[in-house]
Amino acid sequence: MNNKTKNRVIFVLPVVVALVVVGVVLFFVLFGGTNGAATATETADAGEAMSASSEGMGPSCAFDFLVGLKSDVAETQIASLGRPIRVLGPDSMATQDYSAERINLMVDADGVVQSVNCQ
Repeated sequence: MNNKTKNRVIFVLPVVVALVVVGVVLFFVLFGGTNGAATATETADAGEAMSASSEGMGPSCAFDFLVGLKSDVAETQIASLGRPIRVLGPDSMATQDYSAERINLMVDADGVVQSVNCQ
């Protein structure tokens, strides 16, 4: 490698690395945050409480105590934590997009929560 090529590599390499780092940081700032929806403690507690479930449409979570409540009461309790909510009735269609913060309430025809999952 001649001196001219070495000088280009020495100059270009740090610039490329800096651009990659800036890009990664911007990505996580724009798309990786929780938007303040839950505190670190709430997120950790919910994460520890989650367990795999063979029924329903995702993992069960720390919100299982909402089963048996009317959906409007359950929604109020979840909303007070700043978590997004999706209520699904017996014949509801749902998208398969993943949201780590969202709480799904599966309700019967009377609006009573039958199951809850975090997805």
